[in-house]
Amino acid sequence: MLSPRAIRWLKAAKWSDDYRWLAGPLLEEELRKKGHRPNAAALAFSSRFGGLVWHRFNPYQPNAGTVMCHTDALRAAERMSPAWCEAGATVAGSSLCPIGEDGYGHFLMAMDEQGRVLGMDDHTLAWKEFEESGEAFLENQCSDWAIEEMEKGGPWLARRPQK
Repeated sequence: MLSPRAIRWLKAAKWSDDYRWLAGPLLEEELRKKGHRPNAAALAFSSRFGGLVWHRFNPYQPNAGTVMCHTDALRAAERMSPAWCEAGATVAGSSLCPIGEDGYGHFLMAMDEQGRVLGMDDHTLAWKEFEESGEAFLENQCSDWAIEEMEKGGPWLARRPQK
């Protein structure tokens, strides 16, 4: 269950209780074309929370933000080699499917068949268990600075990616 703070953070990215993102057979087909193995947990997560992007204000580019986090499985699949997911599967004990990126793209995020979220540092290529569930992953992305910026009306931006 998401906290009120996490829900505010999600709503800043235009999420709502009835939000649905590209999912099902189309998402599964696109992920397979990129060489990944979609699983039911990742597809369900993407259906409910996929396609959201959070930006952090960049003072050097006042009309743009720096991507802080996104839950776009297709965008993550473009950066994440299927071989990396296979290597991560040995850590997880089950197959992994990309679900997004965190930390300005430094952690590629994937979900296993049980719904656990693992992150791979794109510099070391080392996998580690990040959160026990997709909702815990979202809950813990509500870092204090993001909430503080949002609550005080600071230069924190959140929006969906442009098509």
